[in-house]
Amino acid sequence: MGPAPSHLQSLTIDYLIKENSAEWNLDRVRAVLLVHEREILQLIPSSSGAQDKFIWFPTSSGEYTTKSGYTEAVTTSVPPPNPDHDNLRTNWQSDVWRGLRRVKDLICAHQVGSPPVYPWTLWAIWSARNNRIFKNQIFSAAETATKALSDAKEW
Repeated sequence: MGPAPSHLQSLTIDYLIKENSAEWNLDRVRAVLLVHEREILQLIPSSSGAQDKFIWFPTSSGEYTTKSGYTEAVTTSVPPPNPDHDNLRTNWQSDVWRGLRRVKDLICAHQVGSPPVYPWTLWAIWSARNNRIFKNQIFSAAETATKALSDAKEW
């Protein structure tokens, strides 16, 4: 979402509430905070007419301090690991070792005096890993080895 544009930075909640009412101004909510519309509309605006103010919820006083900000940053829980991602990592690691055993002969058969293959093999493995995780493209060990040999020869 990023920082608010300069013309919106000084807005307070009362801008989003209809005048003389305890109802949200839907046009303004949608114009300013469309991505949070559902959450905002679940809140009930105050009908007491109290002045808006900034509140830092992690402290009982509502005031922000460097110490409270640091404490919040340190104690904020890290989301639990994603089991699917962990399984992908474990499967990927075993696939790499199994694949390396399969392609060892291809790499060892590479001609002496040719450019070194190991850096290209590592790069091909790393690229295949990234393609699997980020693009959901899966390459076999043989394809990865072939890519490494091709890149080495091209270099």
